[in-house]
Amino acid sequence: PSRAAAREHLFHLYRPSPGDVLVDVGAGVGWDTLEFSHAVGPSGRVIAIEAHPTTFNRLQRMCELNGLDNVECWHFAAFDRKGSVSIQDGSNDLANRVCTSGGGVLDVEARTLDDVLCDVLKIETIALLKMNIEGAEVAALAGSERTLSRTQVAAIAAHTFRADQGEHECFDTRDAVFKTLQENGFDISTRDHDSRPWVRDHIHGSRHSRSCGDTSKRAGSALNLALEGK
Repeated sequence: PSRAAAREHLFHLYRPSPGDVLVDVGAGVGWDTLEFSHAVGPSGRVIAIEAHPTTFNRLQRMCELNGLDNVECWHFAAFDRKGSVSIQDGSNDLANRVCTSGGGVLDVEARTLDDVLCDVLKIETIALLKMNIEGAEVAALAGSERTLSRTQVAAIAAHTFRADQGEHECFDTRDAVFKTLQENGFDISTRDHDSRPWVRDHIHGSRHSRSCGDTSKRAGSALNLALEGK
């Protein structure tokens, strides 16, 4: 992973500006968080959410070592309700997933994004909502109705390519993510011809056609350029 990869991949429809609020759901050890922090500057704000306890500790340490004062780290699994869920505990932190039935070895707190982002943090506008949580994205989005209404651009990683490779059927989420974003008022952009399956499975949504302030105008310009092949 690299900061350059985050810029190329996640800033597909959106270009950060100082002062923006970005939400990183499934932050891992913080590769994207680091780029987000630098992109929005001291006046910006990054909410980094990670479910796995060991990975979360590494995320916090990364932020401390890099002096990322504009990052707030939250330890919970984004889900459709409060409670607890099980999560895998493999050596590859990028592959550990929340398990709703069997397969998990660690119990972690589950909360909705609406609870944390809207009720606790009271964030009014989210410039970019990034989500990469290994198959749990459908459940997380189900608990994000108000969050999505406050989001200008979404970059949601579906994981159907993992189901296609013979892994658990819970990874087959692309269509559901696409439908959820559409139903919540986003215009959708995908990169179906990219050679990388994880890029093809990323669903990018923008509110560019609505009057949502400067952020939506920037997103709209980027989307138009993409559609024009420029």
